Amino acid sequence: MSVCLLHPQVESAGNCEYCAQPHCAACLTLLLGRRYCPTCYARVHTLATGAPPPAPAAARAAPAETGTGGGAGRTPTLPGWASVLLYMVGFLIILWAGRQVTSLARYLLGILGMGQDHGMGNPLTATDLGLRLWAFGFGVFAWGSLIVVLVYTALMSHGVERRSLAEMGLRFQTSAWRDLFVGLAIASG
Repeated sequence: MSVCLLHPQVESAGNCEYCAQPHCAACLTLLLGRRYCPTCYARVHTLATGAPPPAPAAARAAPAETGTGGGAGRTPTLPGWASVLLYMVGFLIILWAGRQVTSLARYLLGILGMGQDHGMGNPLTATDLGLRLWAFGFGVFAWGSLIVVLVYTALMSHGVERRSLAEMGLRFQTSAWRDLFVGLAIASG
């Protein structure tokens, strides 16, 4: 059992992302998606914003409960470097799988649509499929990739990082509709 460095009578809720020392939930403060002890929070806040952190509302005391409750009290299951490595490996696997699915789809379209077997090593080109079918396939692949990446990110944030997507910066804002329609208009043009 690990105990808080500042409150030895309380079980730790996780380690500071900067100094890696164990601290209780009352000692850890969230900044830029990571949790820091009071000393490291002051350092990181000053480095990130160029200004000292705001004065605390109340002096830190030993917490009454040791429960880990909501999102801020949950500790990531892996250290930051391992989490990044896992993300990268997962995205490479997604890219590889997407390439395999695309090759198979082009092969099947060649057999079904064209009545020709071009072979897996010689898939159809845009001129073989026609512009409309090629554009449709490209759109399905692009939107499918986006959905797979978002699902993977949601699974990683929930299972590994133990944070919500909003805490990781993926929030739906009111300007998103405007950006969506502008993007669709540019892509259509």
